[in-house]
Amino acid sequence: MQLDQHTETWHSYINRILAAEPSLDGDAFDYLTVELFGESLELEEAGCDHPTLHRKVIQLADSLISELREKSKQLANAADQHEVDSTDSVTVSKAVETSYPVLPLSLEGVTHESLVERSIRLASQFRRDRDYKAIRTEFLHVSMALNQFGMQAPVFRDQPKMPYKKAEWQRYTHLLNDQIVIDLHWLHCRGERLLPRWPELKSLLQHADGFDCDAIAEQIAERGWTCDFRVNELITVCPRQQTQLMQLRSKDMKEHFRLLLEGKSELEDGKRARRTKAEVSAVRMAIATWVDGNHRVRGQEEMYESIWLAMRLLGSKAKPEEIAILAAYRCGVKPLNRKTMVGKIKKVS
Repeated sequence: MQLDQHTETWHSYINRILAAEPSLDGDAFDYLTVELFGESLELEEAGCDHPTLHRKVIQLADSLISELREKSKQLANAADQHEVDSTDSVTVSKAVETSYPVLPLSLEGVTHESLVERSIRLASQFRRDRDYKAIRTEFLHVSMALNQFGMQAPVFRDQPKMPYKKAEWQRYTHLLNDQIVIDLHWLHCRGERLLPRWPELKSLLQHADGFDCDAIAEQIAERGWTCDFRVNELITVCPRQQTQLMQLRSKDMKEHFRLLLEGKSELEDGKRARRTKAEVSAVRMAIATWVDGNHRVRGQEEMYESIWLAMRLLGSKAKPEEIAILAAYRCGVKPLNRKTMVGKIKKVS
């Protein structure tokens, strides 16, 4: 099947596809809409001409239709089976693998400091064993509890990280999905406003309706979208919000973080790596030198570094209050008042 003309809408195109596939369920429309639209956007950004773009999108549509057709057959076969015991066990097993905590969590007898310690321990265990499944249940509980305390943003926590090489991501799909759910739960706890493009996502992300981890995982986190599409178009996470999150950041924002805090290694002449130091390294040295000659500011090194980082992430137009909040989210403390922050910003500048 092909597009009648370049001006035909994706919705009408998908409707024509599904009209020829009456066995597919209603969710197929939403699924194809997202996948084909996301693919077309990526091809347009890559500078693809219209004939090539349409050809590739049609190829993708054929592939997706084949997958949906196969899944439909599998579901039909499962419904005809009378031996339900084995089917039930598979369902239960899958539910155990993907289950999330019931929210909100009870924080009685729990301190923010104890949660931070547990988070550090879990991250250390993951770096040693590279086994996310072993820590997943506790990691989810600790992360959601930290979200409810609201003192340290997800991006500034010591937590398991996805490998840099995308070829290794398949092994850690659960981690990536969970961190997206955790990011959205953080925004939910903060009462942050998002602008989803589809009505079903708007109702899902309304603060008044509580936070449904499973539904959000299924409809947002587990879909195979690019980070830029998810952040910039699907739910519209603004730059200020992105500075607080682990996964819901654009490629540019992630690269900005990386240059500021980690530095970068690049191949030079295709042979050896040229190392670019993290920008924060020079700032830490300057703060250490300053503190060495001014004992009154000892113990405030992390806050001054965090103020510098917040200023770089939020930009020159950021208000002192916004800088205070982001710096506090990094240190895991309450924000400084405006007068104090203005004074510290002058010293950092």
